[in-house]
Amino acid sequence: MMKKRVLALICALALLAGCKAAPAEETAPPANRGGTPLTQEEIDRVNEAFSPLEEREDGTYATAVSGFFTSYYDRPEDLNFQEFLRYFPGDGTLGEADAQEFAALAALPGFPWREDLGTEEVRVTDLPVPTHRILRSSVDDTLRRYAGITTAELTNTDGVFYLEDYGAYYTFTSDFGPGAFPCVGGVWDENGARLWTRPREDGSRSVLTLRAEEGRYLIQSFTMEEGETLAQLLTGLKAEDIGHISWTGAEENAPTEEELAGLVRSALEHPLDHDGLTMNGSDSDVVWTLDFYLGEKGQSAWSGDDAVHLFTSLEENIVEIFGGGHLPSGRVWVEDEALYRRVRTQHDVPAGEIDEAAYAAYREGVEAYLDQMFPNLDEMFPDEGGVTVSWTLTGFREVQARPELDARVYEVGAVFTADPPERAPHIIAGGAYVDSELRIHGALWANLLVTAGDRALGFKSWEWLDIDGGLNQYDTVKALAVDVHRSGEMIGNWTREEVSIVPGSTLIRYTAPDDTGTPQVRLEVPTMTEEHDLDGGGDPEIVVYLQGKARGIGIYDLKGGELVYLDVNETLGCQASEYMGNIGNLQDEYHDCIWAGFAAPDGTLRFEVYRYTPERTLEYVCPLDDALYKGT
Repeated sequence: MMKKRVLALICALALLAGCKAAPAEETAPPANRGGTPLTQEEIDRVNEAFSPLEEREDGTYATAVSGFFTSYYDRPEDLNFQEFLRYFPGDGTLGEADAQEFAALAALPGFPWREDLGTEEVRVTDLPVPTHRILRSSVDDTLRRYAGITTAELTNTDGVFYLEDYGAYYTFTSDFGPGAFPCVGGVWDENGARLWTRPREDGSRSVLTLRAEEGRYLIQSFTMEEGETLAQLLTGLKAEDIGHISWTGAEENAPTEEELAGLVRSALEHPLDHDGLTMNGSDSDVVWTLDFYLGEKGQSAWSGDDAVHLFTSLEENIVEIFGGGHLPSGRVWVEDEALYRRVRTQHDVPAGEIDEAAYAAYREGVEAYLDQMFPNLDEMFPDEGGVTVSWTLTGFREVQARPELDARVYEVGAVFTADPPERAPHIIAGGAYVDSELRIHGALWANLLVTAGDRALGFKSWEWLDIDGGLNQYDTVKALAVDVHRSGEMIGNWTREEVSIVPGSTLIRYTAPDDTGTPQVRLEVPTMTEEHDLDGGGDPEIVVYLQGKARGIGIYDLKGGELVYLDVNETLGCQASEYMGNIGNLQDEYHDCIWAGFAAPDGTLRFEVYRYTPERTLEYVCPLDDALYKGT
């Protein structure tokens, strides 16, 4: 069934690429599928078919179909023809060799340029904009292909210039603004299909209706449909509407669908006129978030387009709410203590177990490790006299032992507190987060202390324990000590040498001494590099500026003694990427993030911000525009 629908929408429209219709039994819409939603593949095909832009060797042009989306109409015969033609791909522009044709055009009633130029005789070269010729045959071909009509059937041709002797229409444009129909959904019915855009802030959306006729689809209408605003939608929220809650706190503390729906409904009774939580580095910065998905329960894949996002900050009891691409645009702010506290307290957890006797044996090594977790914070906030960070031990318990080696592994838990406390959200990175008391959790990526006898050998991550087996990998204490010691090797202690920086033959070399003190080459890169602590772990990663047609970066990271590599463009599927610390008007908290550029179907780029995490993944943060300082 899906294959037939896709084929029908691609070829049976007979308008996507001028392809000939296939036999009716393959292209006609399947019978009795009223209300069947379009698949994502079909939506993608629709957007490809109705793209407003066309790339040619000499530039980007408006597509002929884009004119159908420059006005609203209940039937195509009633479209605004002047707007339809405004950016229609023409059949050339008039020049000096077309003086006779232009003179006939200038003689038409309503010709605008004679009065504007203040002269009785106007030549084509006098106009400040080009004069486009659009053959009537070209327009008829487009109308016939997409809507099954011709210009003879149009009812609204006001403001259009036409010369019968030349069989052509004329427009005067130097700007660029074709109509667009970014489809996000639709349904099939027995007569054809209804497609729509994302709802606007007022709930309205553009709706394109296609009718099935003789094995193809034709445009029947393009209208604006009223609908629910985001506030109205959530005012009626029920438990059965929520398919999944993205809860990042303790599972036993997660709200039920019924509880969350009730909290949201109640909060919508207290709307607030607010400027928004802009993530601009101020005390009103977003700190805690909660997402829930409106859709089928048990769905294996999260749908961001159908998600509702709840944002909270240090502004007590204020919650900002907005939705994904399938929900009405715009943002709603509410003032509600119950919903605010539910979001803010999601990471509140009781302190863990502390084995005081074991901790006393290794206190010096643990304290030294925790003391160096947040260095150089005075440089981060010079205008505020710096920020002091202190820590509190919240857990110290044995998680693995090898009695035959007299070796043990302890999980170390600690929270960090900033002074002043409101600075805490602006110094966290990677997987770190803050609780309702603004204490920093998750700052210890390697939080497993490895010991042998009375010696604290060093720290390892849970990956080393859960995946690699921890102590079970080693037959001797010497082998264990060598590996744990190696995990303490840091890129920040390597020596960087610019062997050559000549374009085309660049070579950057990193060396570090081995156990005998002899320098060893750790990495050689044939392009420029920089070192930045992207994941906030206290040790820099190597950022490589890749060479090629597209701008991009790679990241080298030292984890567990192994050098691993990540190509940002390849990982995200983006067309460009860059380290953000080179941006002049960037907010401080995004300094060590990465921006990525994604190409849209219309040829434009959208720029998003990502953070490199201690788990060696790229985590979405926000649009790039939100990370820049805004003028006041």
